[in-house]
Parts: sequence; C-alpha cells; structure tokens
Amino acid sequence: KGLYIGRDEECYNLACDLSLKVNFNLLEKSPKKMVVYLNEEYHSTWLGNKSIYRTRMAIDDGGELVVLAPSVEMFGEDGHIDELIRKVGYVGTPKIMEEMGKDEDLKNNLSAVA
Repeated sequence: KGLYIGRDEECYNLACDLSLKVNFNLLEKSPKKMVVYLNEEYHSTWLGNKSIYRTRMAIDDGGELVVLAPSVEMFGEDGHIDELIRKVGYVGTPKIMEEMGKDEDLKNNLSAVA
C-alpha cells in the first residue's frame, strides 16, 4: 500500500499516517466488553496472550475481555515449559519467585517463570 524510504521526519510522518489508516480501527469510545476468538493458529496461552496485549489499551477501565480459544491445549510453546507451568500454575510474581527459589528446574528455565 505504500513504501516510504528516508531519514527525515516528513517521511516518518507519512508512513505513520498510512499505517494509521491501514492497520487501526479507531472507535469513538472504549468498549466495556470485548470478545476475541483465537483460531487454530493459537494452540498455547503463550500465543493467546496476543488477545490481551492487542486489546488492553482499547477496553474501557474496568471492562471485560472474553477469550474464546478452542484450540489452546498448552501453556508454553515448549513441552517442558508447559510441564513446569502446570506444576506451579499461573501465579503472581511473589509466588513464582518463591517457587523459583525452591525449584532448580524453574531457575534453569526462566521463560517458564516469565
């Protein structure tokens, strides 16, 4: 749809203007509820988190996000990471840091901790 090459601010601004027209759906007001459907491409919560970070700035404060993800079968992209997440669970930072202090496998697989 467009190609902008250059180092000047005008070139950058033109590219931004086109990107805004092509890549964004602007809403008049923030929705109180959004429903996201993740197709078969999204087989893990790691990939499914895109539904959160792509909508979180659009949803109204205190709003609700409903994620429909029939193909999600695992937490991590890697089988071992998935196993570690299932062992500890999706928990907050203080709890995961505590568990990491007790579990050598977690210490050695920080992507599971993240």
